[in-house]
Formats: sequence, structure tokens, C-alpha cells
Amino acid sequence: QEPIDPVRVITNRSSGKQGYALAQAAWRQEWAQGPQAVEGPIGGYPLVRAAATISGAADPAVYRDQRCGLTGYRLRVPKGRYAVTLRFAEMERTRAGERVFDVTLEGRPSAAGVDLAKSPGAWTAFDSVARDVAVTDGWLDVGFVDHQNVPCLAALEVEGRAVERRINV
Repeated sequence: QEPIDPVRVITNRSSGKQGYALAQAAWRQEWAQGPQAVEGPIGGYPLVRAAATISGAADPAVYRDQRCGLTGYRLRVPKGRYAVTLRFAEMERTRAGERVFDVTLEGRPSAAGVDLAKSPGAWTAFDSVARDVAVTDGWLDVGFVDHQNVPCLAALEVEGRAVERRINV
């Protein structure tokens, strides 16, 4: 037979009702319904070429760390209009047609048939700039559609309405 713990018997005279009430209150809290939006990349994997020589860039280091295979990127920003700059550099494919993809901003086409090996060429910085992108729901949605191989993005910049964000993805 187990000995009785005198400290527990003296200090905890609860019938268990208080613990039950706390558990009920915790369960009755507001629970989020459906999938919750998260800021950042959608899918993909990192590609880093720390020693890569990237031409045509004021700051080549920005282009050496990339995220490849992503299908999108979500960024929380206030409703408004923004200038969006997407920074790319082809660091794996050297022949035209080996990596081809489209870009959408807020569900609308922004760049079609992006083939960085073709133009501007492998190991060369390329910035796609879209001005006056309307965000109506508090989320900037960048989408990627791969046609050949997978898209790779190095950085994302958003400017407008007192918002300035620079992200090396």
C-alpha cells in the first residue's frame, strides 16, 4: 500500500471541480477557422553559392542566396499601392530554355516566360520591377508558375505608403 503524502493532503483539498472548470474554459476559447495565412515563401529549398561571381549587380551577395522550387511568396503589408522588385540570377542552368517560369503579382501576370540563361545570361543579376501593384487584402501575393525546371528567387523588395521591406529569401 502506498503511503499518504501529508503535504499534498493538507495543501490540496480540491474536489477537482476547479481543474475541470479551467479545462472547460480553455476549450471554449476562440479557435481560428480554416488554414491560417503565414508570411514567407510557399515551398522551395535554399540554393547558396557563396563564392559565385554575379555580374551586373551593385551588391552581388544579394543574388548568391536563393530559394528555388517555390510556388509563391506572401508578405503582409497594409492595403495600398506598391513598387515590387524581384531579384533573380541564374546560378545553375547555362543554356536557354533550361529554366523557364512566369511571375504573378496579386494574381495578375507580371512577367511571362522568364528565361534568365537566355537573357540576361547565367551568373548575371536581373531585377523585375512592377510599379503600382494594388494590394487590397493586406497580403502581397507573389506567384510562380514553372514551365521548365523550377523558379529561383534571390530577393524581394516592396516600397510604398511608409513601407520599405527588403528580404533575401
